[in-house]
Amino acid sequence: MSDLKEAWMALESHWKITPKDSRITGDKSYGFMRWTLAPLFRMILRVKIRGIGNVPKSGPTILAANHLSHVDPLV
Repeated sequence: MSDLKEAWMALESHWKITPKDSRITGDKSYGFMRWTLAPLFRMILRVKIRGIGNVPKSGPTILAANHLSHVDPLV
């Protein structure tokens, strides 16, 4: 059983959740791509938004996007 615990603790960096009081910093390259490439992708791919009338103008809302490819989060 101690071998299992040692193996589990060896993988701690993969499963441990950062405490709430510490700040999580974002990847700067993602921010750069989002602000530079996203507008270009929108023009080239002709993004269409459907059902915007179904989104309430006020109050809480859950938006669940169906990503069909790896490019979708950038667009």
